[in-house]
Amino acid sequence: MRKKLFLNANKLLLFLFSLCLFAQENKFEILGRSEPKKQVFTSENIKEIISNHKLVAILPFKVSFTNKTNLNNTSLEEIKKTEDILSKNLQSSLNNYLLSKKSNYSVSFLEVDKINLLLKNNKMFDNIEDYSKEEIAKVLKVDGVISGEFYKEKLQSNLSAIASILITKDSSFSKTGNGKIILSIHDSSKGELLWQFSKLMEEDFLSSNDRLIDRMMRKVSRNFPYKK
Repeated sequence: MRKKLFLNANKLLLFLFSLCLFAQENKFEILGRSEPKKQVFTSENIKEIISNHKLVAILPFKVSFTNKTNLNNTSLEEIKKTEDILSKNLQSSLNNYLLSKKSNYSVSFLEVDKINLLLKNNKMFDNIEDYSKEEIAKVLKVDGVISGEFYKEKLQSNLSAIASILITKDSSFSKTGNGKIILSIHDSSKGELLWQFSKLMEEDFLSSNDRLIDRMMRKVSRNFPYKK
C-alpha cells in the first residue's frame, strides 16, 4: 500500500511539474488565477549614471516570513535560520542567473563569496540593513549594488500540501504561500535608488530558489537597466 501511494505521489509530482512548465511557456493561467502585475520604478537620470557602471555587487537578500503564527509550530530560532539560509540562496541564485547570461549585460558582477567575505570582515554581514548602500558600495569597491527583498507567507508545509492533493484531488492546495519579491539597484556615489522592481509571486511546493529567480528575471528582462 505504501509503495503504491509513493508511486502515485511521484506520478502526481511529475504531472504537476510538467503542467507548470507548459503553462509558463504558453502563458496560461493555472487554476483560473494569474499573478498580479509588476511595479517598476526608474530614476530619470538612470541611463547617464549606469553608463559609468563597470562592476556591480549582488547583496544577500532580506528575507522575512510575514506570518510567523502559521508556521506549523516552528520555533522563532528555526525561522531565523531558514530566513538566513534563503537570504544567501537567493543571492547565489540571482548571481548564477546573471553570470549565465553575462554577455547580455553591460557590467560585470563581483563574486558572491568575495562580497560576503568583505561584508563579514567589515562586520556588516549580520546587520547589513544598518548601513547605507553608499557605505556598502565603498567597502565592496563597486559602482552599484543590487539588493533584494523577499517576504513570504507560508500557508502549508510541502508535505501537508502533497497530502491535501492526494486526499482531495484538488491541486489548489499545492500553494504553500504568497511571496513578494523586490529587486533594487543603487548607485555607489550617493546611494541613490536608480531602479526598483516589485511583484507578488504565488508559489507552490514545486518552487525552488533558482526557479523563483528565473521567473522574476523573465518578468524583469525587458527593462533590466544593465541589459545591453
